[in-house]
Amino acid sequence: MELIEKTRNNNILGIITDPGVGGTFLTWSIHYLAGCTQYYYSKQDQWVDLTETPVTNTNSHGFRPNQPDNLVNYYKTFNKLKHVDSTFFHCLYFHNFNDQEKQPEATKHLQSSVDKGIILSLDPHNFLYQISSTPRSGNRLDRITNSKYISDPDEIWKDHSEYFFNESLKIWNELKLTDVWDKREFIALNVDYKNATSINDIITDYDNNFYALNPMDLFNTFDTTVYKLFDYLDQSIDFARFEKWLLVYNNWKKVHHNRLQFIWYFDTIIYNIINGKSMDLEKFNLDLMQEAAIQRALIYNYSLNLKTWQLEKFTNTKQLHDLLEPNLHPIPV
Repeated sequence: MELIEKTRNNNILGIITDPGVGGTFLTWSIHYLAGCTQYYYSKQDQWVDLTETPVTNTNSHGFRPNQPDNLVNYYKTFNKLKHVDSTFFHCLYFHNFNDQEKQPEATKHLQSSVDKGIILSLDPHNFLYQISSTPRSGNRLDRITNSKYISDPDEIWKDHSEYFFNESLKIWNELKLTDVWDKREFIALNVDYKNATSINDIITDYDNNFYALNPMDLFNTFDTTVYKLFDYLDQSIDFARFEKWLLVYNNWKKVHHNRLQFIWYFDTIIYNIINGKSMDLEKFNLDLMQEAAIQRALIYNYSLNLKTWQLEKFTNTKQLHDLLEPNLHPIPV
């Protein structure tokens, strides 16, 4: 494959994000709207064609960004891109590594080494977006051995719970609390939906003027605010491509619909449960993690729990109201 025309400048755009909040789609969009037809893919040490159809059922991983997943690969990727000229620019994108101790070095190096960059991170009041049984990444590196990628939701949850809540899980298993309602309650007691892995916990230096982009903007209104980002990047949008990009964007937005609905209606769901008002929950297509977040809010915010024996699915807020009882689990102050 022939290289695209080179210029005298080598430019790296840094993109640092929370996990699973659209960094791949953002990276593709910047390349596509700038008019790139190829980009240098460091893993293959060659220029590759830029796809026009990156969106899958769960994400936009039809496009493969330059995305290192640890510190060693970060430096390898950065140094490769640094020495390859480009007519446009290179994008170097990453989110939180499994090895959190090495993360600050990568973020600090990137922020101090590039002129332009983007930080894509959720506000804490939107951390509910991350509550789902199915990861948006499609697969993730296991935390126990760091040796394999796993994609099955049950296997991902097993790996996550054994890593973070192993002692509690052992007690739960010894008591043979393995039915779906037991699993939901275990998640409710152990997974705090108010906390999530965030790149903002690592980034402390905003003096280099990275562009702050809220994922809620990216998920909902980016077709109207993308111009501001390109102004910051000192790049022109290729308007011959904009309408085709817009079709892809509107398709990609559907991927986030259920998670966004859960955020928008969460407080109303809790209110209706507490006050005995009827609200259809089946329309939200809640998964077990989301149901557990609802149960956790009842436990921690109202000292209430649910009589959940044989409760396989949350279907209505009135259904759950009728199952309310005082919480008996000890709650840390």
